[in-house]
Amino acid sequence: MTNSSITLKSRVDFDSDDGRHTGTVVGLLRDINNGRGIALVEIDHELPGVVHQVAIDQLHVRYPHVA
Repeated sequence: MTNSSITLKSRVDFDSDDGRHTGTVVGLLRDINNGRGIALVEIDHELPGVVHQVAIDQLHVRYPHVA
C-alpha cells in the first residue's frame, strides 16, 4: 500500500523514539507552514481520544479500511 491510500479509519503503523506504534487514522490535515500532510492517529492501547500527529509519509498502511 502507498501513503496515498491513507484515509480516515485506515489502520497504520509508524516508528517513533518510543518504538513501533499501531493505530487508526482519525483525522487528516495539512501543515500550514510547509503543506506537509499530517494524520491524527489514535494509538492502540492508549486512552481513547489521545492522538498523535504523524507526517503521512512516515506511515505504513497495515490493511485498507473496508466500509
